[in-house]
Amino acid sequence: RLLREEAQGILAEYERKQKEVQEQADRIVEAARAEAASAAAQGKADLQASIERRLAAAEDRITSARAAAEREVRDQAVSVAIAAARGLIAEQMSAAQANKLIDGSIAEVGQKLH
Repeated sequence: RLLREEAQGILAEYERKQKEVQEQADRIVEAARAEAASAAAQGKADLQASIERRLAAAEDRITSARAAAEREVRDQAVSVAIAAARGLIAEQMSAAQANKLIDGSIAEVGQKLH
């Protein structure tokens, strides 16, 4: 009978420890799940931030390229207009008229500088 009581005590102690171990394992699994969910959320947030930064950088590059293209087109248009005006003036103006225009321009610049 004493042996039976001792065996029952040992069994009860074993069952109590098994329950504690199972509870601890459950807590560890739950903590791991929570940590994995947190890491996944952080990874998603980091990825979203990275995508937004890359999109902003791409938009900046597009804006810069567009501005450069507009400047280039404008500069080219000015060059073409100047060349056309130069050609028209050369065709329609005599040497005397050209000299008179140059002298007038020099005088005007002189007045503006002084």
